[in-house]
Amino acid sequence: MDRSVAIVPPVADSSGAYQVEEAAGITGVTPAATQAQDEPSEPVAQEPTPAEPAATQEPAPAEPAATQEPAPAEPAAQAPEAPAEAAPIAWNEELGQQAYLSNCMACHQATGQGIPGAFPPLAEHAAELYAADGGEYLLHVVLFGLQGQIAVNGMNYNGFMPAWPQLSDEQIASILNHIVTKLGTAPAGFVPYQPADIAAERSAGLTAVAVHEARGSLNLP
Repeated sequence: MDRSVAIVPPVADSSGAYQVEEAAGITGVTPAATQAQDEPSEPVAQEPTPAEPAATQEPAPAEPAATQEPAPAEPAAQAPEAPAEAAPIAWNEELGQQAYLSNCMACHQATGQGIPGAFPPLAEHAAELYAADGGEYLLHVVLFGLQGQIAVNGMNYNGFMPAWPQLSDEQIASILNHIVTKLGTAPAGFVPYQPADIAAERSAGLTAVAVHEARGSLNLP
């Protein structure tokens, strides 16, 4: 495009101002405007839309490992309580010694050694009889007597022992306890005789011979 401007000598008008006429074919565009039109318009810089940051997905918090509570410790097994031992049954030791010395010492001697060949010993032998399930037999000997031959410590005795029913239940019980525990070693599990034991056997009405026969059933050493 021809941008030349025809310069026409200015002609002063009545006001003294000069006019500039454009060359033929040139529209009335000021040079500045022409230049503005000819210059290519710069594209409007469009700021790029900032990319939205990718949504950062926060990692799910790790679930804490299940803490398994330890099972409560089982209480230590308690040993079963031993049954309380029964209190020993008391018996009248003084009466037992006195009754023995008054009624039995003449034949069996104070220490229970007896007289060899005549009267059998009671020392240790009475405890042996009790241990051989002879507890009832001993009671019957004192209460009903004994008649027939017996052997004690390898020696035979063929005599007669009188019955002592005239003694009280307590006296007989005390004598029996004395000859088993004081004239020998009390066997394991010994239970002292009680007056009620004697009273319960009085009605048996045994003879001295029947008592002797019962001796044969004992498991004597």
